[in-house]
Amino acid sequence: MKLDKETVIVLAICIVILFGWEPFCRKIGWLPERTEIKTVKKTDSKKDDAGQQKTVVPAKKNELETPVEKKVEIKKLPPLSLKNDLCEVVFKEDYSSICKIVFKKFLNSKRDNNIIINDNYDLQQGMLSIDLPKSEIISNKVTDHKKIADNKVVIYNKIIFKDGSSAVFERIYELTDRYVVNFSIAIKSNRDMNLPIFEVSGGDLQSWSLLSGDKIRSDRLEITTFDREKDDEELDCTVSDSKFFLSPALVVRWEALSNKFFALILKGDDNFTPIAKRMKLNGKKEYLASIAAQYTNVKLAKNSEKVFNFQYYAGPKEPDLLKEFDPDCNILIHLAWGPLNGLAKALLWALVKLKDICGSYGWSIIILTVIVRLIFWPITKKSNESMKKMQQLQPQIKELREKYKDNPQLLNTKTMELYQKEKVNPFGGCLPILLQIPVFFALYATLDNALELRQVPFWWASDLAMADTVWSHPLGFSIFGISNLKLNPLVIVMTALMVVQQRITPSAMDPAQQKMMALMPVFMLIFLYDLPSGLTLYWTVSQIFSLLQVYLQRKFDKKKSAVA
Repeated sequence: MKLDKETVIVLAICIVILFGWEPFCRKIGWLPERTEIKTVKKTDSKKDDAGQQKTVVPAKKNELETPVEKKVEIKKLPPLSLKNDLCEVVFKEDYSSICKIVFKKFLNSKRDNNIIINDNYDLQQGMLSIDLPKSEIISNKVTDHKKIADNKVVIYNKIIFKDGSSAVFERIYELTDRYVVNFSIAIKSNRDMNLPIFEVSGGDLQSWSLLSGDKIRSDRLEITTFDREKDDEELDCTVSDSKFFLSPALVVRWEALSNKFFALILKGDDNFTPIAKRMKLNGKKEYLASIAAQYTNVKLAKNSEKVFNFQYYAGPKEPDLLKEFDPDCNILIHLAWGPLNGLAKALLWALVKLKDICGSYGWSIIILTVIVRLIFWPITKKSNESMKKMQQLQPQIKELREKYKDNPQLLNTKTMELYQKEKVNPFGGCLPILLQIPVFFALYATLDNALELRQVPFWWASDLAMADTVWSHPLGFSIFGISNLKLNPLVIVMTALMVVQQRITPSAMDPAQQKMMALMPVFMLIFLYDLPSGLTLYWTVSQIFSLLQVYLQRKFDKKKSAVA
């Protein structure tokens, strides 16, 4: 490539982008800040005059215990947890709620601890807790509990109210083998009474990057509600304070809180009013959010029993698991934008099925890429043939441009006459490519958002959801957010193959356009250097397939010419 003035300027821009891309993404929120959750001071969660819930900034629970609570003999209760092969559900010391869930098959980014969802912050009382107006309660004590099995427990609470009434709450927690806790509450009162507000907490959750420590390109934190008429409502937890609220009259069948890969879903047999809260972490654009089910004016007759049944899902957003919990929970899986989401889900299904056959997600990516490219073989072939014909016409088109440079209208007329005479469609090389773009975008989104690829090794890549870094050296300082030199082979191979493909693929572009296209691999290398290795594997295989197709087409054309 000739180092003329324009090329030097473009290379200078590339260097600026190389060092400034990551801090720029962090500044505008495309990438999470490098920060850890810290304890913050508590502010009471209240509603404003319009009934909208304000953002709260509570402190950790151990800072909120009062001396009176510490004197209660709850410490004598033995540790309580429910276990199966997938997770462990751990209760608080006073058995009032679930304080954390440990996921045995999912590790954090350092792989030194399991992924844990807990209630370290006071947005809620804990997962699957009962929240009653504390101003109306004199005493709330555990009177008995029965551990029926490793996965099932019954807990009895007696609550005495200030008006002299009392009620016994029987709570049953049963952990199933599909990340689901079946939860029931049976309330029995010694006299007629009315509970003005009664809430069941669905727990709180942060974004996946904060929960796991993973460095990911896109993240989300959303609250989703679903009613019995199959209408859903989504609330982005990162919106401004004025927009963070659910419809006041909303009554739903289930409510979910989800990040990129995990979800908490609270589903009741009886419809409930969904509650949403959030708090900002460390003053950044990162939030912790919570959900709850609220019932109002719950009436209890003397010595009668009122029962509430819930199913609570806490686990990965895997299609089969969500479908089994509730078929409508499939809407929680966001792989791609708009209509591409359905196509991306189909490709994810194919990826999983191929893995079941070949036993490796790496090979299933390769096979899926080849299948997609084979489907588009005729279209790509037609595109290459059209570009080759256009390339052959370039000398004649150049002559026309020189001859009619002062008459653009006549130039267009003569050019179209030439195309008609030679039976060439000027858009023949573009239209087939445009038809492939939705599929390639959907496949890209599938691989970028597939939890199945996380921490799955293939060849030298230790994690298909992360860059295939084989060598890293700390600089000892940070410049534009870069503190390490890294070697990621797949993206380098991918870029080299793009250069080779440009050299051998027919092109009908003018010299200025060709120069810009020649710099395209440089831009791709800069922007995609930390691309997850599953994506670069797909792109690399796709490039190899393209080169093979061009080679075979040329070989076929030579044979055809020799016969003629």
